[in-house]
Amino acid sequence: MLKNLFSQLFLFDGLSILMISLIAFVGATVMSFSYRYLKGDARRGKFFFLLALLILSMCTFSVADNLILFLASLGISNLLLVRLMIHKKSWVQAVESGRMAFRSFASGFFLLMLCFALLYIFTKEISIRGVVSHTLIGAKLFFPLILLLLGVMTQSAIWPFHRWLISSLNSPTPVSALMHAGLINGGGYILIRFAPLYAEVPLFLKGVFVVGIVTALLGNVWKLMQSDVKRMLAHSTMGQMGFMIAQCGLGLFPAAATHLLFHGLFKSYLFLSSGGAAQERKKLPNSVPSFLVALLALGFAFIGCYSFLWFVGRSLSIVDTTFFLLVMVFIAITQIALTVLQTVSLRSLALALLFTVGLSAVYGINIRLVEHFLTPMNLMKPQQMSFIHYASLFVFLLGWVSQLYRNKLAAGLGRSKWATSLYVQMLNASQPDPRTVTALRKEYNYE
Repeated sequence: MLKNLFSQLFLFDGLSILMISLIAFVGATVMSFSYRYLKGDARRGKFFFLLALLILSMCTFSVADNLILFLASLGISNLLLVRLMIHKKSWVQAVESGRMAFRSFASGFFLLMLCFALLYIFTKEISIRGVVSHTLIGAKLFFPLILLLLGVMTQSAIWPFHRWLISSLNSPTPVSALMHAGLINGGGYILIRFAPLYAEVPLFLKGVFVVGIVTALLGNVWKLMQSDVKRMLAHSTMGQMGFMIAQCGLGLFPAAATHLLFHGLFKSYLFLSSGGAAQERKKLPNSVPSFLVALLALGFAFIGCYSFLWFVGRSLSIVDTTFFLLVMVFIAITQIALTVLQTVSLRSLALALLFTVGLSAVYGINIRLVEHFLTPMNLMKPQQMSFIHYASLFVFLLGWVSQLYRNKLAAGLGRSKWATSLYVQMLNASQPDPRTVTALRKEYNYE
């Protein structure tokens, strides 16, 4: 009987195993870091207790199959996160950050609750496995999918529900690491878990792609405008969440799962090392590459893309959405090659070849491994490329080239009133809520 109850409540498939492994590893790392970070803090014991509960509830969320348990564990995780964000209740700005996060999480919880209630009414199933195995049509699919997407957007700080994330920067560093590496990925995990429902309606996937790609563009543009390390990381997370959601919209759910894993590991490292990063002095590379360097970088990018396709087990095609992912790989590899080829020499050429081929191969292999791991779920659903996809690629390529030549563009547009006005508006839009900003040192209570 207990075994039957356990199987009804929990689901240990490839996706849940990947998630629980990520949460356990990042959680253990954050706990270890917190032991040193909070040394001497009077609330250290309570912090560790709440942190352990948060990791446990996140693990429960990742393996829950029962809709009620799934929703309850997500809600408890969000409540615990808010409580950890307000580590010092006497710090007014931290309390306001927690309130903003709570309001966003509460609205998302309500939306998901309505979604699950409708799914239960339409399918008479209380498990996720049972729900996704049903074929729903018309309004029975439309309203639950809209509610589910809105709930995902609030959880993963997708524009325009992003303000709570960029206003959470006064959280303790371990909390920020677990937030950006774990809980904020929850939205992507929910989409992947309910992927069979979205795969039935290509139009919905286009909608998911649009909200994701808009967030990715805004997050990356706003990140370039920041001077504070934590603000840069927060906007980076926003952009990465957008791209992960966009990959779901492309029907490339295994690629989104791979992105989730990589982002969780990398962002936790960045937050836990942000104190050291703030003290680093880096020599900024020349933003305008020479013609020879640009040509070499493009050559290495083509080699890297071929390597990626070979290792991921795909052939070149411009008619399905795997082409979109390939162009993103092309941009990333070109950027890596440009960074390595600051000076053209045999050594830099060898390093550029090693990094571009090696990193593209690693990425391709990981996507293929995750896809193989998730084979029983049949989550690889590439869609046909449309005008929206091609237009988004054009905007991304234009933005990337503009970033490379930003100094020349800034000099040319610096005298333009409309360009200055646009920059100021974008900069203002990227700032956290004023109520969450500690403007003066004396506003922070050390007790």
